[in-house]
Amino acid sequence: VSLLLILFALFSCNSKEISEDQSVSFGIYETVKFGELPAHALDSLKVTTIHFESDPQSPVIGYLPKSDPGLPDDLFTTEGIRLLKAIFPVDQEGQNLAVIAVNHKPAIVLSDIQKTKNNGRNVQIYLTLKGAKKLADLTKKNTGKSIAIAVDDIVYSMPMVNGVIKGGVAMISGLESETMAKELSDRLNKAL
Repeated sequence: VSLLLILFALFSCNSKEISEDQSVSFGIYETVKFGELPAHALDSLKVTTIHFESDPQSPVIGYLPKSDPGLPDDLFTTEGIRLLKAIFPVDQEGQNLAVIAVNHKPAIVLSDIQKTKNNGRNVQIYLTLKGAKKLADLTKKNTGKSIAIAVDDIVYSMPMVNGVIKGGVAMISGLESETMAKELSDRLNKAL
């Protein structure tokens, strides 16, 4: 009986460590332009502290004070749209963060990653064969548009797609520091 309790305790500790690692969420999303959002959904956002953007072609729908705790997660579920905050400030004072509209379901998820590697202020994301195919399909469909790369529902990069990416490597570029890139890469690798 004692041996079983010790084994159970060891297993519980190990499974807790695994579940904490798996709590990291990752997604590469198709963005949704401000002009594509339903009018009734925009009306429901008027009760938030979001300052709206006026460009109907932008996936940045507005700005939120950095001190604001978050976004309502269930506003657009019937439309298949989510709102995510960006890590990068949009003003010189660094007080406001962009709010980005994305498809509710990411095109590429954590299980599509083989490994990541930090390179200066960038994180290179090496995808599995399945993930590489998904990235090629996503970039083919979204050439000329922005996509959003998010970790734990925070957008770290929103690159413009210039063409199909067939190599199976995505990149989060232009992070604040090399330390941030290393920490982000380590966190993703630990969760794999």
